[in-house]
Amino acid sequence: MSFFWSLTQKLNLKDKLQGFVVVTSKTELSHSGIVLTMDGSVTLQLSAKSVGLFEAFYNSLKPVQLLQCTITVASAGKLPAGTTELPFEIPLDPKDSLKLYETYHGVFVNIQYSLKVDMARPLLAKNLSKALEFIIETEVCFVFPYLFFLHFFSLNKIQ
Repeated sequence: MSFFWSLTQKLNLKDKLQGFVVVTSKTELSHSGIVLTMDGSVTLQLSAKSVGLFEAFYNSLKPVQLLQCTITVASAGKLPAGTTELPFEIPLDPKDSLKLYETYHGVFVNIQYSLKVDMARPLLAKNLSKALEFIIETEVCFVFPYLFFLHFFSLNKIQ
């Protein structure tokens, strides 16, 4: 059985996250529900180079949760044999009065957005889970250059 999803577009801050969860099975598949969770967080990290290794692990700050949303993609039931596509759509609404930032993976700061799908299964069957990171990009702002000229007549007393 394979279990994955696909996103249909690149994301800007104003967009909705759209895609589908694809479940492929050789036989009929019973489940107790399929849940999709979207998370976004900012994590600050200390570098082991600037401080000791011990301090880097103990003084890490808790991540700031920018985004969190959980939706039910499918309620409990059975999926037929073969491939089943379950569409989803989630708005990118930040928590409280926070602002969403572009995805960034740096030395001291990580801004990361992820999706996780969980399929709860009955008693003896193992629950299925799949996670994926998605990237948010900001719109490019064009800055018009200031045109200037530099002549040797404009330079005074250069030696």
